[in-house]
Formats: sequence, C-alpha cells, structure tokens
Amino acid sequence: MRIRHLLSLFALLLLIVAGGTLGYHLIEHTSLLDSAYMTVITISTVGFREVVPLSGPGRVFTMVLILIGVGLIGYSFTRITSFFIEGELQRIIRGRKMEKVISKMKNHIIVCGYGRMGHDVAAILAQNGKDVVVVEMELKTDSDDIALLRGDATEDQVLLDAGIERAEAIVACLSSDADNVFLTLSAKTLNPAIRVVSRAISGGSVGKLRRAGANEVICMHEISARRMATVLIQPNLVNLVDIMAPARNIFLEVGEIQVDVNEEIRGESISKINLKRRTGALILAVRQVNGKVLFNPDSDYKMQSGDTLIIMGEREQIERVSGIYK
Repeated sequence: MRIRHLLSLFALLLLIVAGGTLGYHLIEHTSLLDSAYMTVITISTVGFREVVPLSGPGRVFTMVLILIGVGLIGYSFTRITSFFIEGELQRIIRGRKMEKVISKMKNHIIVCGYGRMGHDVAAILAQNGKDVVVVEMELKTDSDDIALLRGDATEDQVLLDAGIERAEAIVACLSSDADNVFLTLSAKTLNPAIRVVSRAISGGSVGKLRRAGANEVICMHEISARRMATVLIQPNLVNLVDIMAPARNIFLEVGEIQVDVNEEIRGESISKINLKRRTGALILAVRQVNGKVLFNPDSDYKMQSGDTLIIMGEREQIERVSGIYK
C-alpha cells in the first residue's frame, strides 16, 4: 500500500511538471525545454533567474504553481523519508521473502488472527515442530520462527497466498464470530479436506460454526465457566492440566496402535508388549472392535483382532512408538 502511495505521488509530480511546462509555453510562448526548466526551478525554489521576463498572467501562474508544487514536493519528501526511516522498505523485502517461504510449505497450519490467543497458539505449534503461517491485517511484530502474512483472512486470495490448498489445518481466531464463520466457509470452499478449528466468542455461535464446516469449535466462555464451577463443586479435584501447568514446555500427544496392522502384538499381553519401558509412552486404554473402551487395562490383558491401543506421551515418545509400530 505504501508503494502505491509513493507511485501516486510521483505520478502527481510528473503531472504538475507537465502542466507547468504547458502553462509557460502557452502564456509566455517559450520553447518546451525552457518551459520545463522554468517549471522545475519554480517548484524546487532554487531561485535561478527566469528564462524570459514574466508577464502579469505569467506571474499569477507562477504563484499558483509555487503554492501547489512546493507543497506537494514537501509532502513527497516527508513520505519518502518516512518510507526508508520507518523500515517500510525492509518490511516489504521481508514480505517478499516470506511469500517464497510460504509457497514451499506443505501440510502446514494457518493461524488467522494474531491476538493473545492466536499468538499463543502459533507459539505452541512452532515450539512443537509445526510449520505455521499467521495471517493478520495489522502485524506489529516480526518473527523468525513463524511465517507472517499481512492481509484480511476473510479474503480468498489472502488464504490462497497462505497456501490453504496445501495446508493441513486452519485456526480461526479472528475478533468476531461472524468473521470466523465467514473464514470457515471460505476455507472449506477452497480446501474441503482442511481441518478447521475455530474459536467461538459467544456460545450461540457454536452451532453456526459447526454448520459452516468447523471440525472443532472452542468456546472460551463455556470452558471457563465449566472450570470455575468445577473448582467450586469439587475443590479437591486435580486434573492433568493442573499437574502439567508448571511444566509449560511439555506438550503431550495421543496416538494409536492398531492390532490388525501390527500382527506381532496380536495375542500378546500388555505386560509383554511393555510399551512404557521400550518407548516411555503410557497406555491409556484399549478400544475393542465392538466400540467398548477399557481404560487402564490390566497388564495380563491380551490384544485381540480389531483392538486399538490408545497411548499418550511426549512427541519424542510417540515418534519412538511410530518407529516400532505402523
């Protein structure tokens, strides 16, 4: 936008020079070169002597040209100085480099909205090895770990620039529920397979966001209300979030091991699989083929066809499990 503004100023300066040249040529009957020379020395206020003595109309024209031209040159000089001093040029160059980086991304996550929630979501994702593109209209900071794209996330072209066609998921953290609904619709239209996680400011917007195509809707007011009520009703209840709160650098993941694609564990007991000692991951439950879930299964439980182990651990532990089982 700044470049367009500077180009407009430059075009306006050329228009004034052309108008001044034509004016002197018609009023004083000077050559085009002399007329252009008169125009330049007039609007630049260098004080050189006129090419020809000015007539009455020529003097009036010169005064008008000075008022218009000098004001425009002063404003243009201020804008050009601001362009370089405020670092706008570096931001433009950085933006061009960022566009090249984004164009090479695949299976990344797009975070739309860089307020407090969007900032924290993007930071956590980046800390856990995810490629992240942040889309925000007014970005006040730069980041070396996260790709930042300035633009309106509700516009299709901005989403395309963010690589939505190649993205794995998109997070809608815009300032209003209406914008998040519109963003969800646009995202699903451009990439029907993309996973959409949206914030809902109002509880009444949850249904609208789901109907728009959001896979997950997080209503912060509802979550906060439930948490506060739980503290009052069951003050001694300690959950996993409370336990992990002091260790903010720990990010737990949940994974699955299917017996049908890992036949070596069919008929084996939980104790013989010994997943904890081999990988560090914990076995939370076993989901049987009939849909029944056995939480914290006994060590002598033997895996059967159709069973699925539900495990939990840090990213490195889940990766070690993936290295052993399909």
